[in-house]
Amino acid sequence: MNIVSVSLTEKNLSDLERLKVARGLENVSQAVRAAIADSLKSIETEKEFEKIRTAVLIASHSHKTEKFLSEAKHAFQKLVKSQNHYCTNGNECIDIFLLGGNGTKIKKMRDVLLKNKDIKKIVFAPL
Repeated sequence: MNIVSVSLTEKNLSDLERLKVARGLENVSQAVRAAIADSLKSIETEKEFEKIRTAVLIASHSHKTEKFLSEAKHAFQKLVKSQNHYCTNGNECIDIFLLGGNGTKIKKMRDVLLKNKDIKKIVFAPL
């Protein structure tokens, strides 16, 4: 195995330590290899978007994002095959979108929602 010298910030080292512990790895070198493998898998997954024709997207958010979600839904209306809206409690909502169409456009809708800081969580599942 080759030895490589790399400059890392304190945060990078802390993140590698967290990854090591979370994955039950023996050392930081294994954590670096795992991070590289995860990054490559992510790149391959992104390439797969060209093949996607159906996906489910779940957004957890507050009431104040209703207008934004409505605008996004209309901007991508050709993709949105179904939408369910659920109010969980006083100010929390969940929207579930069934999307169908071009994978690149589905990815674009997901990315638009991910950029909104008021959306607490996005779960995305290509089918």
